[in-house]
Amino acid sequence: MLAQHFFGLGESSRILAFDVALHFGTLLAVVYAYRRELWSMLTGQSWRLLLLVGLATLPAVAVGLGLKSLIEKTFVSPVESAVEILVTGAVLWWTKRFAGEAHREPAPGSALAVGTAQAVAILPGISRSGMTIATGLFCGFSRETAARFSFLMSIPAIGGACLLEAKDLAHFPHALWPQVVLGTAVSAVTGFLSIRWLLGVISRGRLHYFAYYCWAVGLAALLALLIF
Repeated sequence: MLAQHFFGLGESSRILAFDVALHFGTLLAVVYAYRRELWSMLTGQSWRLLLLVGLATLPAVAVGLGLKSLIEKTFVSPVESAVEILVTGAVLWWTKRFAGEAHREPAPGSALAVGTAQAVAILPGISRSGMTIATGLFCGFSRETAARFSFLMSIPAIGGACLLEAKDLAHFPHALWPQVVLGTAVSAVTGFLSIRWLLGVISRGRLHYFAYYCWAVGLAALLALLIF
């Protein structure tokens, strides 16, 4: 909606281009926040973690490509989105029972479990970071490990989405490139600050606090749909 207001209704290619810019900015934020871990993975020092992140990415790839048309239909159903936000709240609330004091490291089975949560989060009302971090805690990860694995998983997911949408940039007016660059920069800065803030919330065991927000938004959306 913001992009439509900014570029004008009906200009879908411009909207998609701005969407790519925002996604790319988020990608830059995650890469910067976890630059040391990424360097260790890419230089072979953490090759096992690299393989597990790749394994965890497969469910989202399979669902995104295999069920693309079905998933797209959910994006036009505000009722389904509102219900999915309520579901996200329930999952986040359940993390209250998991203190994150266990120190299990990611393994093939748990990586696939977290990856499946990421695939479910393709649905519009499901929080990707919330679902994957919560699933990591359910699998016995420490809070730090659950957050780190979740954000590292987001890199191929967001990067893949950017590549798929990048074709729309070919027809984007050159006169509007400054706005795209600005959008990328703002997304990167706010994304990095959000990551740092979220890590602080998770480290204090307060992830379940977001359940109240999800329930409030979900219920308000359903109420608005009933009234209007």
